[in-house]
Amino acid sequence: MALDGGLIVGYLTAAVVGAGKRWVDRTVDRLLDQLTAKVTGRIGRGAFDRLAQNPRGAEIQRELGLTIDGAISGDRAFARDIAKIIAELDKRGGRKIINQVYAENNVQAFDHGIAVGGDFNYFHTPDRSDLSGTPLWSRFFIVLGTIVALSGMAIFFYTLFTGIPDFGEEGFGETPAGIPLAFGVFFTGFVLLAIGSLGASMSKKRR
Repeated sequence: MALDGGLIVGYLTAAVVGAGKRWVDRTVDRLLDQLTAKVTGRIGRGAFDRLAQNPRGAEIQRELGLTIDGAISGDRAFARDIAKIIAELDKRGGRKIINQVYAENNVQAFDHGIAVGGDFNYFHTPDRSDLSGTPLWSRFFIVLGTIVALSGMAIFFYTLFTGIPDFGEEGFGETPAGIPLAFGVFFTGFVLLAIGSLGASMSKKRR
């Protein structure tokens, strides 16, 4: 299953808020305790303790969520352990508990995620900089277009600093040939990049 720091923070917040009264299902209590122990054992208690002091703090939630995302991406064993606990919590209606916790607050989203109130659905939107899964031709056009556009800029600045005659020299006041060439190359690269980006965007919409 895909793991998100935002969802894990939601469960950790539920653990903090319900610490005094605990939840109806003792198994859920135990799983929340396990999740807290796993997370704090991996990233330390600093960010979690700040969450415990202010469980409604958006910046604190964001900080903790990003820290957890980093730990998940860099530690497969940790990610597997967390995934198992989250799966068990989900089976026991954990999302409804999170919904209770956030009932009076806006749900926070992290990174490229979107969190939707009501049933606390947290999911990732596509990262526009991620070209994985896009057609090969689209990636080729994007790379080629970027290179060509940058080449146009390089020609422009090279001409600007080396190809413009000084006052009194022959050709002073005339537009050097490199300037229109630079704009032509840059525009060509821009068109190639736009075609590639359009192809990537359309492929993501189809998925």
